[in-house]
Amino acid sequence: MASCLMIYINSISKTITSIIIWTDNCPSQNQNIQMIMWYFYILAINPQIKQISHKFLLRGHTHMEVDSIHSVIEQESKECPNYKIMTPWHWMQLARLSGKNKDYVVFEMTTPDFKDFNKLYNIPNAPFQNCKKTEKGEKFLISKVVLKQGRQDSPGVLFFKSDFDQEFDSIDFNRRGSRKQHLNIENSLLTPLREIPNLIISKKYTYLQKLLKWVPKIFHPFYQNLAQ
Repeated sequence: MASCLMIYINSISKTITSIIIWTDNCPSQNQNIQMIMWYFYILAINPQIKQISHKFLLRGHTHMEVDSIHSVIEQESKECPNYKIMTPWHWMQLARLSGKNKDYVVFEMTTPDFKDFNKLYNIPNAPFQNCKKTEKGEKFLISKVVLKQGRQDSPGVLFFKSDFDQEFDSIDFNRRGSRKQHLNIENSLLTPLREIPNLIISKKYTYLQKLLKWVPKIFHPFYQNLAQ
């Protein structure tokens, strides 16, 4: 998710100074240390952005505008029965053709676009560390957070709320003595998460090969190159 958002940020106007993100609380996608590293990284390489706020929908109130977009794309697929989905590329084209004004913007992610944000905190001399306690010495419970905020004037410090009505608390992720280093992060520090696509297990690969008799031959190479 952090890599996808980075592609999006690169596409917006350089005059934008504040970013607000709304998502659900899914740990593997949104509520994790990699996303926190993304706030710090984006602020470091985009000095015009003064603040990034990430707000989380409360349990029982998780319907978002994007859910309706998913529904529209699904409906479009039903209305175009002759349009066959054979690869992920076909889903991208269907999304582009969906919506009343056919104006959905689709960003095509390739393997090099997915960056290894772990390197910002879990290797020697990394600028940050995975801190577990707030600046008050209390345990940082990331799953309870409803609002996270990164600020340009406080590099490496995460401001957060566990309730929208409370005051901000904070936690310092800077590795000792590295706060100034944070200001000099370069793009070269982030490397691709992997050099080749993430391959599938042998059992699933074998099963997919059996299904190729229903897939046009022009798309066979896509499935034949998925072996682990």
